[in-house]
This record gives sequence, C-alpha cells and structure tokens, in this order.
Amino acid sequence: NSNNNVSNGSLGKVYGTVGLDLGWNLPIGGNFVLGIGGSWKPANQTVSIDVDSDAADHDITLKVKDSMQGYLSAGVSTSENAMTYVKFGYVEQDIALSGDVKNTPTKLSGWIAGFGTQALFESGAFFRTELGVENYEKLDVDKSSTTGSASLDPLVAYGGVTLGYRF
Repeated sequence: NSNNNVSNGSLGKVYGTVGLDLGWNLPIGGNFVLGIGGSWKPANQTVSIDVDSDAADHDITLKVKDSMQGYLSAGVSTSENAMTYVKFGYVEQDIALSGDVKNTPTKLSGWIAGFGTQALFESGAFFRTELGVENYEKLDVDKSSTTGSASLDPLVAYGGVTLGYRF
C-alpha cells in the first residue's frame, strides 16, 4: 500500500461452467492409451477485492473469462470399457482487471495436470470424471491512484464431469 505495508492473503471463488472438449485416443498395445485433446470453457465470473475499506474507488475487480487448454494424456485400461488416465498440458485464461490498477494483462497462461477415469458404453457414449490443478504464471499489478502493487500467483483446483460420445 502507500505506507509500504505488506499484506498477504488469498482469495477464491467456486463456480460451475460448461464447455467443449475434443480429443483423440490411440490404443497402444493391449492396455495402454495415448491421447491428445483440447478444450474451451466459457466463463464470466467476477471476484471483487476491497483494497481500502475507506475508499470504494481503490477497489479492484478481477473478471475471469474464457479458458482454453491443450493436453496430452496417457491411460491404462482397467477393464474392457474403462480406463484410468493422467493428463498434462498448457492452459490459457482470459481475464480483465479493473478499478484502481494500471498496466493490466488480459491473459494468464500456465500448465495443467490432472487424473481421472473414463467409462465407455456400448452405444458409444462415455462418462469421464477428473480432478486436477491449473498453475498460472505470476501476475504483478500496480495501483493507479497511489504507490502500491500486488502480486498474484494463481493456482486453481478443479473437478470435472464429462458426458460425451465417441465417433
């Protein structure tokens, strides 16, 4: 802040989203599967940060927008129609910072890692569950009204359920 005091904290928000995931799995040998894919998730969530309780014009708003990711996966068949997999890739998140900030970025990028299960039904439909983490690059912002800055080190935990169809 303007008095050179350092404050530490964390913020977060839980929200749901839907998206589109396209991928391709290649069977390798009897029980192994390699995959490549990408996803797009539209979002429009807002987190408000009360920087100074005495002045509303010093507040900052972070808006989380669309997310895109590309990934590679490796899986092991646990039965004829089911597998467990791990996934690693690149993620990019659109953001908007407004309020008492200057030099604001519009994108965050980082890596994604996850693991999950997938069950394939005779009809070609599949059901997938996944847990993972998105680790973004550090974000530095400066106040525009006074001296002061903030550093954000975004780390996102996620859980997902996918219903899909195999063509």
